[in-house]
Amino acid sequence: MNDEQVEELGAIESIYPDIIQKHSDGSFDVFISAILDQNATDGVRMNVLFTEHYPNDAPILTFKPFGSTSNHIIEEVKQVAHDVVNRSLNSPMTFDIIEAIREYLEKLTIVDTPKAPEIYRKVYDKYTSVSLETFLSWKKAYDEEQKELERSRMEAIKNDIFINGLTYAEVWSKPTGKQLFERGEELEVEEEIKDEDIEIVS
Repeated sequence: MNDEQVEELGAIESIYPDIIQKHSDGSFDVFISAILDQNATDGVRMNVLFTEHYPNDAPILTFKPFGSTSNHIIEEVKQVAHDVVNRSLNSPMTFDIIEAIREYLEKLTIVDTPKAPEIYRKVYDKYTSVSLETFLSWKKAYDEEQKELERSRMEAIKNDIFINGLTYAEVWSKPTGKQLFERGEELEVEEEIKDEDIEIVS
């Protein structure tokens, strides 16, 4: 996998941590059901293998049913995935494929009680819809925020006593053993150069 593919897979794992299963050959399975639950008894197992030039080329996708899902549904799912791939070439598309299949399976789900759809809507309407792009944007902003918080924390404590009467700033401003060693080598080289530049007059 190249860096972009690794980043996309990492984002997918973060969004769907319970339904992703990675394999040693670089491919991964996504267990897709109507509600993307790791305990779902019916759904589709989609195996994804990024090609060398993905996303400029389509990924290799294979589908298998689990539970009571029929082969007829698998054929329909293949068409759903095919449509997403065709309109998404040259950009990351795994998230869109998963969501398109989930929405298709959701339409097929028969709910026994009329109250269940309303409960489902009330629970899931609380959350913001997430796409791969919005997730990566959020993660970048979150990482920058954490770095800024760490800088602020270090700034706040830099004058606090850390050890042996020294402040944090004094301790961390001192050169490390490695830096002293490297600095010593530089001084030796400078001394050798100075010795070579000395002209002895007799």
